[in-house]
Amino acid sequence: MKPVFMLIIFNIVFLNVFAQLDSNAVFEEAIEKIENEEFLSAIELLKQLEDSNDYSVFFHIGICYYFLDNDEYAQRYLKRSIELNDSHIESHGYLGMSYFFSEKFTEAETMFLRCIELGSTSYRNYFFLGKIYEYRNNLDIAINYYKEALKLNELDFQTNYSLAFIYFFRNDFNNAKKYFEICDALDSQLFWVVNFLIRIKYAQNDLDNVEGLKQRLRAIKQTENDPRITRLTRFVIDEFSHKEYRIIAEESFELSGMLYYHWTFLIYGSNGRLVKTVNLESSAGLRELGTNYIIGTDEYADNRRIHRTTTIGFRQLPEYNVMKGFVIEELDNGLEVGAMGIYPVN
Repeated sequence: MKPVFMLIIFNIVFLNVFAQLDSNAVFEEAIEKIENEEFLSAIELLKQLEDSNDYSVFFHIGICYYFLDNDEYAQRYLKRSIELNDSHIESHGYLGMSYFFSEKFTEAETMFLRCIELGSTSYRNYFFLGKIYEYRNNLDIAINYYKEALKLNELDFQTNYSLAFIYFFRNDFNNAKKYFEICDALDSQLFWVVNFLIRIKYAQNDLDNVEGLKQRLRAIKQTENDPRITRLTRFVIDEFSHKEYRIIAEESFELSGMLYYHWTFLIYGSNGRLVKTVNLESSAGLRELGTNYIIGTDEYADNRRIHRTTTIGFRQLPEYNVMKGFVIEELDNGLEVGAMGIYPVN
């Protein structure tokens, strides 16, 4: 009996070892599939190993579904991974990101805080916590989390951009400039970053080298494939308020041709509707008369656009603040409409 018993034991051990070796081979093949971004194939392999109740199997299935944008299944498998090993930081981190991108912000916050509690040193936890509080419009807390993220990765583009964006719309232009300039140093070919730097210069009335930024912006547009940018005919240079009006100043990309507007000031009423534009216009006819620019207006009412030409013309491009003054004059008293007059540039 003893030899038979020993044979049975040997066979059981051999089969267990063989099964373990086979499982390891399947797992290693699945990891290779994940590294090659063959996520569906990886899932098929990993699901053969679910009975092992190994947290790593469920974690890797979860991240496959995460990268396939299937948050429902990603969350299901990542939660099971955490049930099997609550101290696995990456399971909490990916579950937090899956919750974040499916807009379950409370659940996401819990996961990122758990990562920090477990000792994670990834800046992403703080970055996503910043985003959550930014979406909640609690910007002071968002700023604090973003700054914590930068302590761990000072050159992360998204964190610097997020801080710059908040500071810009808080009219804290010094801080906005600081973080946008970091973004620009990281990638000098980003349209919106350069555009924000232009707007900051106008907001601070610091127009030194602003033309260089505009040239860069025009060059970037020529290489862009993003339709949101390629379709643009103008870019914002300034924004300000006067009385109940909000005014956005834009400059045209194309500053030549038979007829073009160099600057357009879009004037919005208290209801948020566009009520008027004040334009610095140029045309071939004007140039033949020895004048390069003239101020015109457009009024919008009853589904109509009424265009008028004022008496104010320029032989040279006026300074921006001179033009801005005429916009305010139009809102206060109205500019004279009639025959063209020539006004010198001071």
